[in-house]
Amino acid sequence: MKSNPNDLKPFGKYLEGISRPHGRAKVFDDFLQIIVCCLSMGRKEELYFKTIKPYSREELELFSQAFASLIVQMDRKPLEDPFGDYFEEFLSNSSNGQFFTPSPVAELMAQLTVRQVGEKRKDGDTRVCDSCCGSGRLLLAAAQQDRKQFFVGTDISYTCCLMTIINLCLNSLNGEVIHMNALSDSCWHRWCIIVDSVTKIPTVYEVEEEKINQPPTCADDLKPMPVMGLVQPVKNIPPVNFVRFSPKK
Repeated sequence: MKSNPNDLKPFGKYLEGISRPHGRAKVFDDFLQIIVCCLSMGRKEELYFKTIKPYSREELELFSQAFASLIVQMDRKPLEDPFGDYFEEFLSNSSNGQFFTPSPVAELMAQLTVRQVGEKRKDGDTRVCDSCCGSGRLLLAAAQQDRKQFFVGTDISYTCCLMTIINLCLNSLNGEVIHMNALSDSCWHRWCIIVDSVTKIPTVYEVEEEKINQPPTCADDLKPMPVMGLVQPVKNIPPVNFVRFSPKK
């Protein structure tokens, strides 16, 4: 029997069912990593299987239900951050100095920026950058004003970067997320989120390690190139394989 989307609980309720034996922070980080691997369309299977290895089949089912709940929530409330409140309540606990911009403040800032720029902005020519992106709320607020912009988020927290990647990708926004120290300019990971112009499918591409510290490039460098009407895989990226949500037997 298929589950009714209306019967799904908030995604955090499913994660709580896994957190007792593994720890809430680890479960949340692994949940985000699993989603990013899935959104990478088979390119991160090794990391995917490494991430799910500590969990039982029953726990993986809870992960899948949490993901389904997240999709339903984001479908009902597009361009709203589903992660920030959960993170602040259960993981930040006011002890590590991580506080996210309240959504109404983020929306006001985005509206003021639009009014300030006015008619000077052209569709597709604007890059919106948040150097301490957190869960990506400011970028989502900017997208409420104009989805055609290119959204760039950087943060020193790997967890925050994963939240922002998912928020951009599942809202079909083109952009880039960089795991870095904005003060020292040290960079450890870079991801591009590309919405294919033909299929309209958003995909996460992680930048190769040797290219991480190169100057930022245009997202088109990673976009699959159409050949004779067909979208071909990016060079040096393996073909997409079926992504399993349970370990190999």
